[in-house]
Amino acid sequence: MKLPVAISTLVVLLVLPGCDDKKDEGKRPDVAAPASKDGGKAPADAKAPVAAGRVFFVAPADGAKVPEQFEVEFGVEGKQIEPAGATERNPAFGHHHLLIDTGAIDDMQIVPKDETHLHYGDGATKATVKLAPGKHQLTMQFADGAHRSYGPQWAATITVEVEATPTPSGGAPAPGGDAAAPGGGAPAPGADAPAPGGAIPAAPREGGVG
Repeated sequence: MKLPVAISTLVVLLVLPGCDDKKDEGKRPDVAAPASKDGGKAPADAKAPVAAGRVFFVAPADGAKVPEQFEVEFGVEGKQIEPAGATERNPAFGHHHLLIDTGAIDDMQIVPKDETHLHYGDGATKATVKLAPGKHQLTMQFADGAHRSYGPQWAATITVEVEATPTPSGGAPAPGGDAAAPGGGAPAPGADAPAPGGAIPAAPREGGVG
């Protein structure tokens, strides 16, 4: 009767170490984890992170003195220029706007279009601007294809002093004034013409020549 008991005990002793090995497989460095079905690839809809960057004025310099009409040149790093028109935001692309005497616009807010909010939806990076004399604040704002701002972190601000254009000296003659004739002008009607050599002949005395 002791033989069956001994056999049962032996079976239990043989089975238990195998169970412990399975529990420790996840902790053992020599046991590799099963490979994932997608091979470790990122999901197809995941977008690559957009590099950090900035916008800046190539010209004019901050604090520069400029004429009433001057050129502005925009610069950008970390994004690419693309003309306006896209309805869905792609954070890698956008275009410039110039805000005159007003500050940056919050992210996702549409940039207005008026005389103080100039759009360059054609992808331009240079523009000619005309301003009244005095100090002005210029803010460059980068926005997406639907003119939605990328926020203050994608804006740059400078100050310029516009100098009045000097008026040409002399000016044009007043209306109705006598215009100067070539060579100093013709003599008035009835006046004696200069004699040869430049002298003016003396007037005859009364009574004839003396």
